[in-house]
Amino acid sequence: MVDLYCSWCEGLPQSKKALGIIRDSNEFSGIEMSNSGEEMDLVLDAGLKVSIHNPSRFFRVSLESPNFIPTIAENPILIESCKKASLPFVSFHAGQTQWYSKMMSPETIISNTRKSIRFLDHELNKKILFELSSFPIELGLGGEFEKRSGLYATSKEYMKDIVSTTNAGVLLDVSHTLNSASTKIRSNNFKGNEKDYFMDVLMSIAKDIFQMHINCPSYTKANGFRDEHLELKSSGIESKNVFECTAETIAVSPNLKMITLEIEPLVEPIKHARIMVKQAKLVRKKLNL
Repeated sequence: MVDLYCSWCEGLPQSKKALGIIRDSNEFSGIEMSNSGEEMDLVLDAGLKVSIHNPSRFFRVSLESPNFIPTIAENPILIESCKKASLPFVSFHAGQTQWYSKMMSPETIISNTRKSIRFLDHELNKKILFELSSFPIELGLGGEFEKRSGLYATSKEYMKDIVSTTNAGVLLDVSHTLNSASTKIRSNNFKGNEKDYFMDVLMSIAKDIFQMHINCPSYTKANGFRDEHLELKSSGIESKNVFECTAETIAVSPNLKMITLEIEPLVEPIKHARIMVKQAKLVRKKLNL
């Protein structure tokens, strides 16, 4: 059985009515959030579970960052929140930091990632999951070093290097993967279409997938898919591809436990809750959950 989790929005933990809408719908098991401390307690007190995702986001570090371990060590509330979360796993971003700081070689990326995961293994009695960033089109046409780093940091090879040398599992983000596919196809780094790329990635790490993120990306013929955290629809090329890829993943991933609807309607909490309940009903219908 795969559980659905709802995305967080500003003010959601403080809104008893919004949390009640989500809880009483029986569509979601809980809320996925990066926040720690009081906000987490408010969600738990409302009778919902909490999935912690990328608690280090506010420090702009991910698993391959040179300063990931010092950042976590200097902010013990991050570890405390991970321990307090309802699930037996917690997820972090991997390969993301270099998009807004200095690009690193593939060798440095995987070396730093392994060190970070081993540090977390020592601190937490939970399975560590990692989520790859998407490969934005503007960097797909960059210099050779940037291209080599970007290709590796968003690749199945990086994922396989992690799962084969650590105890970590995978959080597979469908829109990130389709975004990377579009960039690599348009920069002549993959031959095939976006669905071919997704299936190539999926079949290489299916048994290691424990969680998914789904939402609706945008799409243009020139640039392909782009991760936007939009609402899913019952039709259209964007949502059709997401539903098809998600169904394929469910079918071949024996360890998949949860799917987060990582959707950002950018509305106030009560309206967010109502939109998310409708999204969950659509997802269940399309995926026969």
